Amino acid sequence: MPPAAIARVDGRHWSRLVKCVFTGLFTPPAPRLPIIGRMSIGTLPLPGRRRDGALLLALLLLAPLAHAGEYRFDPVHSSVVFFVDHDGYSDAVGRLKIARGWFRFDERDWADSKVVADIALDSVDMGDKSWDRVVAGADFLDAKAHPYAHFASTSVEKTGADTGILYGQLTLRGHTEGIAFPFRLNKRAFTIYGFHTVAGFTGLASVDRKLWHMGAFDSVVGVKVKVLLEIEGIADDNAQHAYAAAAARDKGAKP
Repeated sequence: MPPAAIARVDGRHWSRLVKCVFTGLFTPPAPRLPIIGRMSIGTLPLPGRRRDGALLLALLLLAPLAHAGEYRFDPVHSSVVFFVDHDGYSDAVGRLKIARGWFRFDERDWADSKVVADIALDSVDMGDKSWDRVVAGADFLDAKAHPYAHFASTSVEKTGADTGILYGQLTLRGHTEGIAFPFRLNKRAFTIYGFHTVAGFTGLASVDRKLWHMGAFDSVVGVKVKVLLEIEGIADDNAQHAYAAAAARDKGAKP
């Protein structure tokens, strides 16, 4: 199978393909005469079937990393965490879930990257149910009238070997403002846990909540809000299409 064909294998079929590879790779070879003397493993002759299996396994592991592609957000390992001053005593910490989204990332050309995400505002978790209702209420996130915050990137600037700035538009409470997220690429690699490629990022920015018309209780609740992004994406060539389909089904929910 050529590498290009392997790269197009759907993630749902990885386990079946890998099983076939391992079956060929670890089938016991025919009896052989013992090898005398010192010889490195790299020089040991492999029977044809095992050699082909080893080659296919190598291509299987490397092909997903051979080109850029689309990713879907991994909801288990992706979070939007925010920190806001509580009258000078401490920072209150909240968490929001990414409801749906996708991104494109090419390590060779960061400028070609794209991010689209919808954050479920009624998912806010302040560690207390009563405070969850307050923050999700009309004075702050207004989740009932605007169930989602919507982010769409406009550009990406590479600033270092593994750092950059993500620029985009954030729509929250029906109002749109520009925002910039300095971020770091933590790792992009193929994992045997699921047999897919994963890309991980961390971003941190400070935003003024009043820009999105959240000015309530500004004498005791901080106006500047620190936002931390911990993101993992799973390579999925259908990610953009799946997002569009899900957003169309939920078109009545405005950001």
